[in-house]
Amino acid sequence: MSRPMSFKEAGALISMIYQEHSPIQAVRGTRIVKYIDPHFDMRTGHCFSITLRGYGWEQTFHTQNECRDLPESLYDRVVKFLKEKT
Repeated sequence: MSRPMSFKEAGALISMIYQEHSPIQAVRGTRIVKYIDPHFDMRTGHCFSITLRGYGWEQTFHTQNECRDLPESLYDRVVKFLKEKT
């Protein structure tokens, strides 16, 4: 199963998005994220789904159904997406 994000990883991801991909601080050619919609399961303390929304685009990452057998964790997949050039 694609491993969900812990609270610590989610915090690190949000911090990275704010510092490198926010509308105010993003560098030209990188993805700009306006909104982050995380979904946390409070029974386990994990983020199992997150949606990033920018200017004219939206991308959802999750750990259920077709994504449950992916080798990369949710955190790694989101970071990889953010580091791709636009």
